[in-house]
Amino acid sequence: MRPWFPSKHEADIDRHIDETRSTVGDVAVRYAAKATAYVKQNFAAVMASLQEAQAGGRVLRASTGPTLH
Repeated sequence: MRPWFPSKHEADIDRHIDETRSTVGDVAVRYAAKATAYVKQNFAAVMASLQEAQAGGRVLRASTGPTLH
C-alpha cells in the first residue's frame, strides 16, 4: 500500500467510520428499547399471576435450595 492512499481517501474513510458508529448506536438503542419493553411486559405478567395465585389461596414460595434440619 502506498502512503498516498490513506491521505487521499481520509475524508471518505472518516465519513464511513462515523456512519458505521451512528448505525451501531441506533441498533443498540433499538434493541435496548425492545429489551426494556419485553422485561416490562413479562414482569407485569408475573405480577398478575402472583396476585391470582395468592387470591386463589395458594402461596408461592421461592426455592432457597436444600435445607438442613
